[in-house]
Parts: sequence; C-alpha cells; structure tokens
Amino acid sequence: MDPAFYVQKIKKILTLNCSELLQAYDNVIKAPRVHTQSAAGIKTNI
Repeated sequence: MDPAFYVQKIKKILTLNCSELLQAYDNVIKAPRVHTQSAAGIKTNI
C-alpha cells in the first residue's frame, strides 16, 4: 500500500490518548482471547 497511508495511521495512533491506545493494543493483540477491561484482569490472563 501507499507509504503515506501508513504514515497517516502512525500519526493517528500517536495522537490517541493512553486509554484509547491501550484499548486498541488490547483489541489487536488479544482479539482471539477473552477480553477484559480491567488492568487486574489483563495481568491475571498473562
């Protein structure tokens, strides 16, 4: 794909606030697993 597309996506990611970034990370990395919203739940699932 167009490199500019990736640059735009990276800039968008960098402008997200912390909770949005963590949620996006959780959605991408842990999507196959059962989701948990709490940090404690995430720690127990690792």
